[in-house]
Amino acid sequence: MGVKVPLNTATRRRLGWGNLPLWVKLVVLVNLLLIAAVASTGLLTYKVSRDLMREEIITAGRAAVTDFASSNTLDFLGEQAGRLNLNLRAEQLVRGGKARITAVRIIGRDSALIAQAGRESVPLDLAMLTKLEGARVIGESSMTIAIAAPVIYGGVRLGAVVFDFSSTLLQGAVREILIRSTVIISALMILSAIFLMLLLRRLMLPVVELGEAAEAFATGDYSHRISLSLSGDEVGRAAKSFNNMLDALELHMRFSNGALIDRIRHGGTDQAAEYQLTVAFGDAAGYTSWSQKQAPNEVFATLSRYFSLIGAVTVRGYNGIIDKFIGDGVMTHFGLLRDRPDPRTADPESVRDALRAIITCQLGLRVLSHAIRTYEAREPLAYRFGIASGRCLVGAVGARDVMLDYSVIGNVVNLASRLEHLAPVGGLLIDRFTYIDAGAGFVDVVDGGMQSIKGVSVPIQVFFVRGIASPAEREKARAFLLERFFTDEILDSLVLAGKGSRESRTALRNYLARELRERPELPVNTFTATKA
Repeated sequence: MGVKVPLNTATRRRLGWGNLPLWVKLVVLVNLLLIAAVASTGLLTYKVSRDLMREEIITAGRAAVTDFASSNTLDFLGEQAGRLNLNLRAEQLVRGGKARITAVRIIGRDSALIAQAGRESVPLDLAMLTKLEGARVIGESSMTIAIAAPVIYGGVRLGAVVFDFSSTLLQGAVREILIRSTVIISALMILSAIFLMLLLRRLMLPVVELGEAAEAFATGDYSHRISLSLSGDEVGRAAKSFNNMLDALELHMRFSNGALIDRIRHGGTDQAAEYQLTVAFGDAAGYTSWSQKQAPNEVFATLSRYFSLIGAVTVRGYNGIIDKFIGDGVMTHFGLLRDRPDPRTADPESVRDALRAIITCQLGLRVLSHAIRTYEAREPLAYRFGIASGRCLVGAVGARDVMLDYSVIGNVVNLASRLEHLAPVGGLLIDRFTYIDAGAGFVDVVDGGMQSIKGVSVPIQVFFVRGIASPAEREKARAFLLERFFTDEILDSLVLAGKGSRESRTALRNYLARELRERPELPVNTFTATKA
């Protein structure tokens, strides 16, 4: 007598379906696929049965035609009486119906039709009939098989006999086989579908979620997780490892530049290379005195809102890359994400993207500052920006195997930073190359003259930007801000810090529309009053 050993919880878990090896589950699935094999066998049986019945008709038909041709040879030699006899025998065959003959056609030596009975459905090729050597199928339709045999007497060809045999019984038998097979196969398929659905619902969900998470990962979404209770088989372990990998990647991406990583993944390189870029620096005016009046957590929270708005506009709206945040400042650049034959030459569209982005940022920052002042009764921040264009080195800088920063270095970076310090609060100052590369008439500027810039050996001509000159471009910026960028989600989470309402969102949109209509220009603080 055997002794029953109780299974503890851990043992039951190890022996459970969820922890079985994947190959065991596949064996079960293969057994279920046998149902499909049964269906295939039914279809094959249908085809074989149809072919066998067709061959039976043809074999019997050849014998009947040959027998008629040999037993009525003398009537072919007679004139009127012979033809009358042939017509009578043809009628008897068709009316009798025992041989399933639907039509009889008798052709004479001169290829003329000398007797016929019934309704034929297969046309004759008279030239072919003159060359017949024995009984054979000469035509076939959906319901009829035509079989012909030559009439030969004493080595002389007297004509030919053609019988049309009905394949109705063939079609009926085949139809019966098909109906029965369909009923049996359908029942098996329904049962197997129910069983497979129940089985695969449990088995495949982790695989499905793993595939969805992988697709999201491929598009740059690192937040997707496999939320199922995962088993201990190969799929479960792979899903758990995938979740752990995404946890690490999401943490990494929070402190990395997603757009830049995507660029490197899709054909870029981390080796230093020379590029013609447009670099923008932004900085909060009066930040030191402002931060002394705020609680530390308010400083971080407010800066995060300003940086998030700047990043959303430059990166998501205008193909920019956030290079770094420096205290209250931000450095961005444009041109690296655009494919061009020679990256060392100026790209007007990248320069325009930079101008569009920073002008749009300043207009959007007005909304954020207005919301902080109006709904939070706090002093907001105001940013100023500088933009410069030129060649610089782009690549990985830092300590190998410890920490790398994919950044931009060069004189153009220093110049953009210096221009930002000279820009008016809420405004934008650019260098001559940015103004020229953007194209004539793209931006409305005021000439700031030749200015001595700290760290630059020769004076630099600068321009204060008041806005985009083209009415069509201004309309695009207006539509971007009002219709695409400042959605309810952005207004609630970013501008109103989760404390908004429908009325406040509507008021902010009205404020922005009024600003775009009545005060679309950026402020200028000219060194000279020269208009460019």
